[in-house]
Amino acid sequence: MKRTVAFLLAVTMMFGLCACGAQKPADDNADKGENTTTTITTTTTETEGTTTTTEAEGTTTETEAPATTTGTETEAPTTEGTKAPTTTADKKPTKTEAPATTTGTKKPATGYIPPVPTSTEKPTTSTTKKPTTTTTTTTEPIDTRPTIKILSIGHSFSVDAMKTYMPELFQAAGYNATIAYLYYPGCALERHYHYIKEDKRAYQQYNKCVDGTWKNKGTSRVTDALWDEDWDIVTFQPSPDYGQGKSYKCDWGCNKTITNDYVHFNETVNLVKGYLASDDNKSGPNTDVKFYYHLTWAFSEDCELWSYMYSNFDQMTMYNDFLKATKDYVLPNKQILGYIPCITSVQNARTSWMGDTFNEPVVPGTQGDGYHLNDKGDLVAAMTWVAYFTGKDANSFKISTKYSDDEYAAIAEAVNNAIKTPDKVTESSYKTEP
Repeated sequence: MKRTVAFLLAVTMMFGLCACGAQKPADDNADKGENTTTTITTTTTETEGTTTTTEAEGTTTETEAPATTTGTETEAPTTEGTKAPTTTADKKPTKTEAPATTTGTKKPATGYIPPVPTSTEKPTTSTTKKPTTTTTTTTEPIDTRPTIKILSIGHSFSVDAMKTYMPELFQAAGYNATIAYLYYPGCALERHYHYIKEDKRAYQQYNKCVDGTWKNKGTSRVTDALWDEDWDIVTFQPSPDYGQGKSYKCDWGCNKTITNDYVHFNETVNLVKGYLASDDNKSGPNTDVKFYYHLTWAFSEDCELWSYMYSNFDQMTMYNDFLKATKDYVLPNKQILGYIPCITSVQNARTSWMGDTFNEPVVPGTQGDGYHLNDKGDLVAAMTWVAYFTGKDANSFKISTKYSDDEYAAIAEAVNNAIKTPDKVTESSYKTEP
């Protein structure tokens, strides 16, 4: 009996195998998807005289990665039994598409070539770019103006003449001017001599203006100023404290006699000349500098400064004393090429309808002021310098001021007459106030 059952079981299994072999394989062009295979399990129970066969249907799920194709994705049919293998050898590859993904480890793409840029413009990199600073062309016009460089060794009267209006007047006259002053308050020529001889850092200010812009360089020696520029002109000026006397008793103020102030004048000029020509000069030895004398003004009639008593508090007495001292002690030095006649231009302007209004107002009982110039007096002095050194008519470099055309015209006339006749007062033609 057992043999009979075994024979029947073998026949049944062979029949099943033949049925599986007749199954048509899946379409080679179909996409691989999720295939479900139904397995029939046959259980044979053998009992005495009875054979019972039970079939259980089980489901086995096999998942494969989908193939990549250029067409529409199609799901493969579910096949019962043993699935015939599908190979990639029969598939036709698509031109530029990635190869089909198969079950297992993904094979990386090789031989990647980046796309060719469509732009023909060459890339610019900072490492290869050449600087263009050497080829930059300036658009600033060339300054063709004549230049002039003037240094004054003086005191507050240099400030009056130079600081307020002189830079603008030189510009109006068509000059590129560099002007400066060494300042010690009320400094007599005798005091200058000692400070210059010792090259002492005694000057409270070295103030310099380059084409309209002032810069104060602070406490200085004379060489700080002399060696700072290749000066064309250096000027000296008298003490504001002239008097009448004959003995030489000087504490460097020398305010008791006119004569005392000039004791070392020639030596002072020689010292300055030597510094300028020195090899230590940072601007190079300067042997072409020209020396002039700034002849300052007489005080106002109501001035109460104590030194004014040596002129008997008389304006014209002081005016004549200054002129005489200049002729006696300054002009004999042939290194002094002339004097800037501010003394006469101010005095000429006083003969106009404006009168004696060119000094700072006097504060009664204080001895101040009446000797420094006010703003209008500054204009007279500055215009005198510019006309003197440029040789131009004072009316030709007019600037905008707070003064009327008539006032300006009267001042310009006073300056022009002082240049023509520096040692004599010329009456103004502007006698009537407009």
